Amino acid sequence: SSMFPGTSTINQIERIMNAISRPSRADIESIGSHYALSVLEKMPQRPRKTLDSMINTNNPHALDLIH
Repeated sequence: SSMFPGTSTINQIERIMNAISRPSRADIESIGSHYALSVLEKMPQRPRKTLDSMINTNNPHALDLIH
């Protein structure tokens, strides 16, 4: 299953952007898509979440594997 399942492409991007900080302008431009640029630039800047807070496990081995 997806880590960030969405109901649409935009919804999935929103879910991902809620978890990570917005990419830099250079990163967005490197995608080479005017559509992606317009969508990502409209996303609000949010603080980055830690992987530990996004993954529902108390298993230290699973968290170690992800890091």
